[in-house]
Amino acid sequence: MDIIGAAAIALLFSLLGYLIFRNGSSADLMAIYLAGQQFAAGNLDQIYPTNQTVFDLSYPDIWRDLAAKQGLGDMQLFPFIYPPLWAALAAKLTAIASAQDFFNAASILNPLFLCLSAVLGWFIAKPKMNLPVWTILALLIVTLSPIGFIALHQSQPQVFVSFLILLAIERSRANNHMTAGLALALAASIKIYPVLFVLIWIARRDWMPVKYFAGFGLALGIASLATGGIELHVTFLKQIKTISDTVLLTKLTFNFDTLLGQILLGGQFTPLMPPSPLLETTTGFYAPKPAVFGNLMKLATFVALILVFQQARHAERHRLYQSVWPAALILIPIFSPLAWSYHFLTAAMFFPILLQDWRRNVHAWIAASAFLSVNIFVFFKLSAAEGDVYVTQIVGTLAMAVVAVLFLIRRTKS
Repeated sequence: MDIIGAAAIALLFSLLGYLIFRNGSSADLMAIYLAGQQFAAGNLDQIYPTNQTVFDLSYPDIWRDLAAKQGLGDMQLFPFIYPPLWAALAAKLTAIASAQDFFNAASILNPLFLCLSAVLGWFIAKPKMNLPVWTILALLIVTLSPIGFIALHQSQPQVFVSFLILLAIERSRANNHMTAGLALALAASIKIYPVLFVLIWIARRDWMPVKYFAGFGLALGIASLATGGIELHVTFLKQIKTISDTVLLTKLTFNFDTLLGQILLGGQFTPLMPPSPLLETTTGFYAPKPAVFGNLMKLATFVALILVFQQARHAERHRLYQSVWPAALILIPIFSPLAWSYHFLTAAMFFPILLQDWRRNVHAWIAASAFLSVNIFVFFKLSAAEGDVYVTQIVGTLAMAVVAVLFLIRRTKS
């Protein structure tokens, strides 16, 4: 009956998600479509922005005209920051589908993948809470916060990536090592950072999913090189380095890199160009990252990875899936050079477990307060009132940090 109830919730949510977000901006997905168009046309120099020394969200100059030809000249545009393989695959689809077809498909698939992710979170954690209640809670928490709302509004591929990461964890728990390795390799081939989650399998000495991950990852890498060529991959890697060497400050960049940047680099920020002709004000700022600052953040990231490794190595099985994995899914993005609110979508599928035993557990009330602090209504209220300091960025980052600590200190019972 739980499965039937969860299926009914998924169906209703998917329908509502489609109706609400079908006219969203889909700016993140548009970058993949335009990159695919340029790959198909052989304009490999018009896929990634070139000759950048900072990551300022700029995109190839020709893109605005390309969007206008699609009847989308006023929409927000962002750069393509995915591996060349996905430009090559998108090129195949642009020959048979318009940008609007892309958006329509995403408005159907993303809510569905979000529902499936909530269900996977339940199967991984195996909580006391029943599946329908868990699913409703998870979906409410994510969609009523910028974690899920922005992802759905922008047709973000992160929704699919989060599903793949959760599938990898769930299949690993079920000892289906091949599917686990394939799912994580596919996620890493889209967003790169999921490769770091292999650390937990290594800590647990779960070598079989590691081997399958390495094998599938190698195959995807070869496929990308074969389709995109070496030069395009060099350009992509340069862009990754540029991202690492830049502090990007927006209301939605929930990470310590940006939070400390607000404190330490206040006078060094330059406004981003508005991503749409309809926007007259900037949506954020950027600044080159001083070497000392960069080294400090790399050290912090290393410490976070050591913490994840040690926690995974010594955790009993139930704690691994109820506490360590959710904490890792927060700690790794929060210490990365660039993490948007929706990078916490994967971890959010475990958030309901923190609300169990709320009548006698103060940690549940702290968790609820953290979730409320990033509620979309609070977010918009703070966003409308802030000036030079992006309070939403600080609140979002600290809220996620608090939740990570709550996962690490919670007691689990099998």
